[in-house]
Amino acid sequence: MQAFHFEPHHLRLLQAACEAWDQAQEARALVEREGPTYKDRFGQPKAHPAVDIERKSRDSFRLLLRELALDVIPPNESRAPAAPANSHLRSL
Repeated sequence: MQAFHFEPHHLRLLQAACEAWDQAQEARALVEREGPTYKDRFGQPKAHPAVDIERKSRDSFRLLLRELALDVIPPNESRAPAAPANSHLRSL
């Protein structure tokens, strides 16, 4: 928090990213306890709903971090190109 200048809307994005991460971790723990599949009432295997929750939460986390443009280390050639840096965030 001290290394960047955050406007109020950036703080809301950061909070949403933290909540998405927490939700992904809760879903991961549930899948680890109960397994990635369950059997429906007909005995057919189905994906555990928490698998999808974890995936969607991780995607949300990733997109929110990209929106905040906190990755200040320039990528090397082995990484995919970074999203354009947002001009509204600056390192202090």
